[in-house]
Amino acid sequence: MKKLLLLGLAYLSLNAAMAQATEENFSLQQAIDYGKKNSPTILNSKLDADKSKEQVKEILSVGLPQINGSVQWNDFLKLPASFLPGTIVGRPANEYVKLTFGTTHQITAAIQATQLIFDGSYIVGLKAAKEVAILSKQIVAKSEIDIESNITKAYYAALILGENIKLVNENLTRIEKLLFEMKQMNKNGFVESLDVDRLELTLSNLQIAKANLENSKEISYKAIKLQMGYDVSKPIILTDNLEKLYTSDIGDMGAADFNIQGRIEYKLLREQQALYKLDKQRYQYGYLPNLVLIGSVQSALNRNNDNLFKSTPQLPWVPSALIGLRLGVPIFDGFQKQSKIAQANIQLRRLQNDSANLSNALNLEYFAAKSKYQNALKMLELQKRSRDLSEKIYNTTSIKYKEGVSNSIELQTADNDFKTAQTSYLNAIYELLTAKSDLKKAMGGR
Repeated sequence: MKKLLLLGLAYLSLNAAMAQATEENFSLQQAIDYGKKNSPTILNSKLDADKSKEQVKEILSVGLPQINGSVQWNDFLKLPASFLPGTIVGRPANEYVKLTFGTTHQITAAIQATQLIFDGSYIVGLKAAKEVAILSKQIVAKSEIDIESNITKAYYAALILGENIKLVNENLTRIEKLLFEMKQMNKNGFVESLDVDRLELTLSNLQIAKANLENSKEISYKAIKLQMGYDVSKPIILTDNLEKLYTSDIGDMGAADFNIQGRIEYKLLREQQALYKLDKQRYQYGYLPNLVLIGSVQSALNRNNDNLFKSTPQLPWVPSALIGLRLGVPIFDGFQKQSKIAQANIQLRRLQNDSANLSNALNLEYFAAKSKYQNALKMLELQKRSRDLSEKIYNTTSIKYKEGVSNSIELQTADNDFKTAQTSYLNAIYELLTAKSDLKKAMGGR
């Protein structure tokens, strides 16, 4: 029996150790770093950036030599005929003779090569390809900023819920102790049964609140893991605490200068403007001629029998080669390019309007975030005073109640005020942390 008990304890200890081993610890910064590497949003943005790199290579390839090979076999079911002057066969000059000539089978093997020498649209395309690559990197940067903000807020929410659960547990311990003492006083006739019932109701409400908070905490942890790109079914441990987070660098952010050019949204809009300008240039350069160097090498074999590939002295492989230049000159396109240039101009004017609107919106966002942050600092200080004062009032009222100087209603009121002040203080911390995150993002997120 003793051996079975030891085995059972060893099994339970092993399971507990394995469960702990599967839990991964994350500070806020570690969670952000993990999210930047594993979030599906970030991964897709990076894939888009990789795609843009390949598109750049695709555009560059147009300016490289283009070499193609071909083999063609022709079986003339009916040989072509030509009409020649009759004088070649001794007939009058005004007569023509129909002559059929050639072979039934013809095989041609050829290699063609072209090299672009000049094309205005290609030159603009090279510039645009580089701009697209820059735009893709900026989109990745924006995704990283958004993910960092989302993870940060989810992390804060989970910590606040954890602190609220601790607070409820402390209140449960305090109310359970007070309820025990009140029941004893009720037995001795010092308090009414109604006072005991009121306290039991308070205890029940706290138990319900705890269950709701624990459920919310579980959901908040899953929300963090979802933002991080972490398996939501695996447990994690958040190692940072609220005090460390809300005291770090507090008070410095509100005094920082705002530079709109540091906002990733502003950079993205500027990059879009650059691309549309290049798009307009591409259409304008379309009026210029293009020049291509061409070359070809081929060999032909003609046959009238089934032995197609065997060369004979009478009908050998006949090689040929050429080199030349091809000049393309656009003459009239039905005003197509003119219309495209007009469309590009309209889009550029729209982007100018968007730029002005974005500047106003980003400035408003910064000032709102700064105001919210500064107000959150003040509110935290006020809520801290309220919490300390309500705790002092509750302790004094509790002592007076036990001494019979105060009644249960006063005690209940003091208790409710104390719990409300504690919750408000935690909410003030959360508001300060989220305000800090919003201000950081409004200032560029870096």
